[in-house]
Amino acid sequence: FLGGPLAGLYFLSKNFAALGDQVRARKSLWIGVLITAAFAALFGALPDAVLGRVPSSAIPIVYVVLIYHYFVRTQSEQIQQKLANGAAKQSGWKVTGIGLLGMVVSFALIFLAAFPLHTILYS
Repeated sequence: FLGGPLAGLYFLSKNFAALGDQVRARKSLWIGVLITAAFAALFGALPDAVLGRVPSSAIPIVYVVLIYHYFVRTQSEQIQQKLANGAAKQSGWKVTGIGLLGMVVSFALIFLAAFPLHTILYS
């Protein structure tokens, strides 16, 4: 959940770049930005009564499952082959740091977009 869809798709983007697929790398990153922006707009546009009915873990579970499924379908086999051939794994601390940064950026984007939108719609 850490970092939201922005961080998850950033990691997919980095994997695609490492696998030599620059087109998918760029697409993954932009999809992460667009999904985060869509969440911000959605959270700002929905009334509190609706948001209060959605379990707080529902949305993260959905995007984590979707990102994981996409990873397995598009990258898992190639990454396992690279690791078997001696490629180095990235640091777990680096992943955690990027995840935290993604969380901060996601919250900032959601706050900057959702708060004004919610204020305009429900004031």
